[in-house]
Amino acid sequence: MARGIDIYRYQTVNDWNAVRNAGVQFIWVKLTDGKGPAIVKGDNQVRGAKSVGIPIGGYHFAQHGDPVQQARVFLGELNRLGAWGIIPALDIENSGVLWTGQQAHDFSVGFLTELRRFVPRVALYANTSELRAMRAAEICAKVPGTFVWEANYGPNNGRMNTLPSNAWNKYRCAWQFTSVGRVPGIIENTDINESYMDLRLEAEADMEWNDVETHGRTGLKMAVGDFIGEIKNDTSVLIKMAQAQDAVINKLVDLVAADDVTADEMKVIIREAMAEVVTVDVRVTGPAPS
Repeated sequence: MARGIDIYRYQTVNDWNAVRNAGVQFIWVKLTDGKGPAIVKGDNQVRGAKSVGIPIGGYHFAQHGDPVQQARVFLGELNRLGAWGIIPALDIENSGVLWTGQQAHDFSVGFLTELRRFVPRVALYANTSELRAMRAAEICAKVPGTFVWEANYGPNNGRMNTLPSNAWNKYRCAWQFTSVGRVPGIIENTDINESYMDLRLEAEADMEWNDVETHGRTGLKMAVGDFIGEIKNDTSVLIKMAQAQDAVINKLVDLVAADDVTADEMKVIIREAMAEVVTVDVRVTGPAPS
């Protein structure tokens, strides 16, 4: 288990080294809201966390509307900032937005399914009663790779109390246990979380990707490394190039052995063959989402 925080414009960080030295091991920051970026973009928080080596990821605050469209907005911002330190999260709650349990369920399935096309694990955030209403365990079963980030404060006294057992127990990835935590280096009260798994996307368990079709993590304004998607693409390209080069070498060997080629003819053959190798289709990618 590791201790982490989630922050937004309500938290003023004045000493990132102090945050790290206080034992903060991961951070979620709000990056998007509905159809666009958050009112205050996450640039400063992402930059600050990275400067002291704290893995940082983003969360999206859900609004009524198209879940796929909102997921793509979120993915674009994650890419722009390179905020892939920990698994990305969907925040869906009755705070300024009213959801029925079924509405929250359907939106979450749509959003997380789209997100899972590009990342190996994702998180669903809500408080215990909201998770129960939206049938969070069913969402996790429908969208494999989804885990629950649960808010439950108890008396909200800044300490971990008791987290009740629920249907989504086996899917829990983190527990937000207070909203009045105090963290050195942050002026205001801060949400404090305890993780139940390694949330980092660089963890060894995430090196097996599913259905990597697009070049890069999302194909949406790529700004970060491709990880296994890059390796998969590059490997297939190299195999094709090696096969083409083998064909060239075999042809030249046969001609030389037969003493049936002049030096000038060999140059022409090599130029033509290399042109064929270069035109091997290196775009082993699927179409980027529109």
